[in-house]
This record gives sequence, C-alpha cells and structure tokens, in this order.
Amino acid sequence: MFFAKVAQYMVCPNPPSDYMDIELTAGSDRRVIILITDVAGKIIIQRSIEEAGNDPERIELEGVDSGQYFIHIKAEGKREVTRPLTVTKY
Repeated sequence: MFFAKVAQYMVCPNPPSDYMDIELTAGSDRRVIILITDVAGKIIIQRSIEEAGNDPERIELEGVDSGQYFIHIKAEGKREVTRPLTVTKY
C-alpha cells in the first residue's frame, strides 16, 4: 500500500481505486472540508468533518470512474491544499 503526501496530509492507497483514507492529523481538532473535483471543476465528492481527529477519514469512490481529478483539503485556519488525484479502477 502506497501513501501520497498531499502537503501535510497523507492519502492512502495511492493511486486509489475503491476508496481512499486521508490522514488529517495536520488539521486535527479543526473543521475540515474535503472536495474531489473533476478537471472541469465539477464537485464529485464533498465531505465536511466538524472536528478532524487522528484517525484517517475514509472516502468511498464508488461510482467514480478511472481518471484524473483534484483533491482539495481545507482545514479551518489553514491554507487550502489542492493536488492532482488519479483514480485507477482495476
């Protein structure tokens, strides 16, 4: 299983297929918003976490096709992080 560092956040597995776990320790005890968008900017998945903890946040990718996306992570009081994300269905 591979981990990819998204600035101060970790995404596992990399590349994801059916799910991905995001380690949010950099945003712990803060409100965190996670968006997955396609290359046109359309929101595919949106997750709002009232208070992130030390446990990874699992995001199911059911219904998300293989392809290129972007992951946006915004923790309250921190700068938003946006990185490319490749989903690979087997």
